[in-house]
Amino acid sequence: MSKRRHVLGSRVKQLPQLTMGFGGLLLFSVVGEWVVLGEMRVDWLLSTDFLGYIVTTSPFVLGLVYGGYWLEQSALEPDRYARVGWWLLAGLVIYVGINLFIISVFPAEIDLSFFFGWVRFAIAMGAAGGLVIGIIEARAIQRERAAERAIVSAEELRYRSDQLEFLALVNH
Repeated sequence: MSKRRHVLGSRVKQLPQLTMGFGGLLLFSVVGEWVVLGEMRVDWLLSTDFLGYIVTTSPFVLGLVYGGYWLEQSALEPDRYARVGWWLLAGLVIYVGINLFIISVFPAEIDLSFFFGWVRFAIAMGAAGGLVIGIIEARAIQRERAAERAIVSAEELRYRSDQLEFLALVNH
């Protein structure tokens, strides 16, 4: 159990890099789609599917990349990364699940390119939303812990001050 926890702990510390890599993977999945579905035609890059990707999905993908970078540069303790990662994963799974349900009951026929674009959008938006929620929660927990430490420190100082005051009275 402790070996597993150690492996997970080392992976959790890599969450910023994994998040940036995941964003990059989503970004470059369009290239894979272009090779497979667009057959490397330049006109596919001018299609509404590709332009729709740029407009709808890119902000969330870039948000993932920037979120990973911010996480790496922030004062957030690596101990908080696990919760951020779970929120990212939860947002991704929930949002993709909702969208796959919508796709399954969608009345119109959709082509493969539209399907991949929709799923990629759901993955990017769910993961980015989960990342934002996770970061907000982790920062709140860190602020709360800092406030608790400040309160304990103030109480300790007050106790020591009272002791010194008592000793000063006894001394006179």
